[in-house]
Amino acid sequence: MPSWPAASRRACAPASCGGCRSRTGAGAGRRHAAGDPPAGRGGLDIVSDGEIRRESYSNRFATALDGVDLDNPGTGLDRSGHPNPVPRIVGKIRRRHAVEVEDLKFLKRHTTRMTKITVPGPFTMLQQAQNDFYGSEEEAAMDYADAVNAEIRDLFAAGADVVQIDEPYMQARPEKARQYGLAALNRALDGVQGTTAVHICFGYAAIIHERPTGYSFLPELRGCSCRRCRSRRRSRSWTRACCASSATSR
Repeated sequence: MPSWPAASRRACAPASCGGCRSRTGAGAGRRHAAGDPPAGRGGLDIVSDGEIRRESYSNRFATALDGVDLDNPGTGLDRSGHPNPVPRIVGKIRRRHAVEVEDLKFLKRHTTRMTKITVPGPFTMLQQAQNDFYGSEEEAAMDYADAVNAEIRDLFAAGADVVQIDEPYMQARPEKARQYGLAALNRALDGVQGTTAVHICFGYAAIIHERPTGYSFLPELRGCSCRRCRSRRRSRSWTRACCASSATSR
């Protein structure tokens, strides 16, 4: 994989920081975090892989899909207005294989607790891409949704207890989210059997310093396939300082 996906998220490229991104080092860190002792790791009932072996929450999945040109990336603005290299869509978006199932299996081998794993949402992946193929953003979002739906099904089949869809760009670009984002999210959840969650947030605190006083895309989640909605605010020093989640057992 080229190093630009990591750079585009203002994170170090895997080749530039020694063992911190190696699968061996990441695996050891994840085993330590996921393991049951001591004292149940702070009383956690549900553990996740922490996305520790991914260069970002979204690129690991987004760059594994058919229909994107990784050798000739496009350009997109992140939520701070900073231009970044992004996947360039040059064909129909399709998932060619399961992307995160092996990460889930690794996690489950090292804990007896309930497990959660995350996947990027269709709306957010489209906002982080340059569309040079589809006639409309909505059409592209629906194909991303189909790819996410297939991944979620495989994750539940592999034993995930909770699958979370990360959609931070619904908060960042609420007008577009209202146009087609919610429809894409519901398509990603269509027919899924299992406990799902949807995450939105104000972005990484280290990058997004100015934050609104409230969520611009939260009431709309009532129209999501999820049945419950909760919001939570954390310290600005936390990487995902503010988040809102919808969760359901479907």
